[in-house]
Amino acid sequence: MKTDNIDSSVNEKQDGLKYISGATFRCALDDAWTMEYITDPIKDITGYSPVEIISDLKKSYAEIIHPDDREMASSMVRQAIDEGKPYNIEYRILHKNGNIRWVNEYGKGIVDDKGRACIDGLIMDITQQIHGGEQLKNSTALLKDKTEELERYFNMSLDLLCIANTDGEFIKTNPEWQKLLGYSQKELDGRRFLDFVHPDDMEGTLEAISQLDSQKDVLNFVNRYRKKDGSYSWIEWRSKPFGETIFAAARDITRRKRAQQYLELSVKVLGILNESEDLKISMKQIFASIKDATGCDAIGLRLQSGDDYPYFLQDGFDEDFVSAENSLLTGCAANDICRSENGKPDLDCICGMVISGRANSENPMFTSNCSFWTNDSNSLLESHNPMVHRPRNRYMHEGFLSLAYIPVHAKSRIFGMLQINSRNKNFFNLDIIYALEGIAMHIGQAILRHEAEEQIRHMATHDSLTDLPSLRLAEDRLNMAMRIARRTKTQAAVMFIDLDGFKTVNDTLGHDAGDDVLIETARRLRSTIRETDTVVRIGGDEFLVILPGLQSSKDVEDIARKLIAAVSKPVELKETAARIGASIGIALYPEHANDSDSLIKLADSAMYKVKSSGKNGFGFTPEGK
Repeated sequence: MKTDNIDSSVNEKQDGLKYISGATFRCALDDAWTMEYITDPIKDITGYSPVEIISDLKKSYAEIIHPDDREMASSMVRQAIDEGKPYNIEYRILHKNGNIRWVNEYGKGIVDDKGRACIDGLIMDITQQIHGGEQLKNSTALLKDKTEELERYFNMSLDLLCIANTDGEFIKTNPEWQKLLGYSQKELDGRRFLDFVHPDDMEGTLEAISQLDSQKDVLNFVNRYRKKDGSYSWIEWRSKPFGETIFAAARDITRRKRAQQYLELSVKVLGILNESEDLKISMKQIFASIKDATGCDAIGLRLQSGDDYPYFLQDGFDEDFVSAENSLLTGCAANDICRSENGKPDLDCICGMVISGRANSENPMFTSNCSFWTNDSNSLLESHNPMVHRPRNRYMHEGFLSLAYIPVHAKSRIFGMLQINSRNKNFFNLDIIYALEGIAMHIGQAILRHEAEEQIRHMATHDSLTDLPSLRLAEDRLNMAMRIARRTKTQAAVMFIDLDGFKTVNDTLGHDAGDDVLIETARRLRSTIRETDTVVRIGGDEFLVILPGLQSSKDVEDIARKLIAAVSKPVELKETAARIGASIGIALYPEHANDSDSLIKLADSAMYKVKSSGKNGFGFTPEGK
């Protein structure tokens, strides 16, 4: 494999996952863990670049794993894959510089678009945290005799260290707890650590305390702790009992958990978008997934419709609010709302800046990808920046304090905006914003794919010159017209139209002029018939008109006269005017035939009789059943 091809492949795979912390990867389910792709952070972790790991057959990723840990890691991964569960393991690796490092790997088994069994996962460097835990293990045995060393260790350690009892009370905590939870040392002293545990984690925490009370170590236990601002952090514990006293070292793994959570969310969103062809159905499922993963209160998707960007779908906004805020083009320049004096869109509100891709690089509320976010929408009211303090920014009046507007884009096109709101302050962080940017990009790619598929479907059933339905679609419309006639006891008709004098236009004025005449003729035919009728271009200068729901042959005659009059008017070209006529043959259902092929053939035959008897007229087929 050539290196430049690998670089390109890796970069393409990274596009949707570049906002995830650590190194994301996809590998084959084999003994070597052969990498299909792995992102740039792997170089910081292992010393090897993605290209080296993917292309160098002498150095598979499995060989980077410490020899003593390879069998364990492989066994745990395969067991989890066999059980259909995600895995979360820790093991040592051999860094390129010869050092040994600890990593945490999270992953799950998937089947890729080629039907191959693979693993999608995330690798993070946890060397510093492991070393901290090892230091604590070595310190606990000397705690009674080395109080000063313990005090120094407590105050200087970057890990969360504490001494507690089996009644669930903190005896001593180090300063890192204050930083994490937001409480002062005085507020923490004497508190029951159970007071901070998330309700959903209480049962597991009590079970862990019971093990410690039985003098059993508890390692790698994870639960959530409530902070002073009401939010929760994920904490991983290593605890050791001495009688009724518990010595514990913990670490904040919130970013790692979020990375895992957002990776799973991203994979889920991709799956939803690939499974359904209906974008609205897909977005309803994606909204539910985002709300479940983030806990946001409201979410909406604005997509371009003409000059405006109304809500394509929303969940959580009040109906009156949506009605008032649905258009971004409301108002005029006089009240500073999104429309200039000449009536053109002037999206100079925050939404407009996001949708137009005009990020304010000097404003910390914007990311480099043009996303806007704030954890305190009241600041928008207090801002003197005209790009921020706009009358359109009314979301704070609905009680939403944290706002995020993410552009939905793909291949340099911005289709609209993903909007996520929370009633809580400090709801967002860059990890969430980056994850949402990745999801918005997936949505943009899906919209682009749907557009391409719709264009292909349209091209398969429509004439490329006139954009009229093709004969393939005409047969479906004719069969539908016959079903309506049977159900309503009415008639259906087929008109076969051949243009009189068109060959002369082509021969004397050229094919470009002929194309212009065909396009104008198609427009006139379409504008003359009823909304329920169908005009079809068969090819050349021949057209079909399908007429359902007719009461009598007189209805057909009236329509035929209108069509001949419309076609016979001069067609203005660049330097002259072209004149043509129309010969129309007509066949009726069920009077003349009971199937579409026969009706079309009879109408064709009737048209030739009109053409041979003087042209520019209409006639019914004398044949039939």
